[in-house]
Parts: sequence; C-alpha cells; structure tokens
Amino acid sequence: MDILTTLHRSGGIDALARELNLLPAEAANAARCMLPAVLKGMHDAAVLHGGGAVGLRKLVDAWEELGGGGLAAGLLAGNGADQAVAAQVLDLLIGIPAEKSGLIDHCATASGLDPLETGRMLPLLAMLVAGYICARSASESNLDWLANTLAELRD
Repeated sequence: MDILTTLHRSGGIDALARELNLLPAEAANAARCMLPAVLKGMHDAAVLHGGGAVGLRKLVDAWEELGGGGLAAGLLAGNGADQAVAAQVLDLLIGIPAEKSGLIDHCATASGLDPLETGRMLPLLAMLVAGYICARSASESNLDWLANTLAELRD
C-alpha cells in the first residue's frame, strides 16, 4: 500500500495544501518527509497494544473513537480540521514531544517549509492516514494489508 499515492489520488494532499495555504507541491514534499515517521509510529503503537493483528485492531479502535473514517472526510470535503482531534491522533503515534519536534524541524528543512507550517501539517497528515485506514478497515474483514505495510517498517 502506497499511502502517499493514495493521498494524492484521494485529494488528501490538496486538502492539506488548502487547509494550510500551501501549494500542493509543498504539501506533497512535506508529506513525503513525514509519512515514514507516521507509519513507524503506527507500527510502534501497534506493538505497544499487543502487536500483530491484536495491536493493529486496538489502534484502529482508538481511531474509531476519535472519528474513524470521518477523521479524513471532513478535511477532504474542505470543512476544515479539528486540530485537537488531529493532535490526539498524532499522540497515539508519536507521543514524545522531542520526537515530534525533531521530525518537524527535519521535515521543515527538507521541504523548505516554515517549521510552524510543518508543525501544523504533521497532526493533519496523521489524521488523514488514520481516517483512510479506518475507512478501509471497515470494508475489509482483516488488517493483513496494514500489517504487511507496517511489517516493512520494523527495521
């Protein structure tokens, strides 16, 4: 599963750009930098929740409590994003402030964006990815597709 391609095709990158007043290319560059850390955070969170299918299900259940597929739907529809919910989604994945700060600084430098813009984008990106995963998991009986993606991030 190539999440960046999915975000492009679904309009997620354009939604991020609109929400943050960025060019789509700027949002795509920042997302490209942030996605590996977001996915690694998913892997690590699933491990903390018991690992394997059990850990993934608990993580998806936590996202469902925050809005499920609707986490992405509102932003994609141009209705804006609930920053507090986006921050909660991110905290489930990258809960250590120093890790977030380091990632934001690194991706700001790599993408050429202002660190404030990058800092606003990180939780929104996590929310979009979580919403996409919730929507997909609702239509499939298992999370093998996600487990396979996250297994690639073990090393």
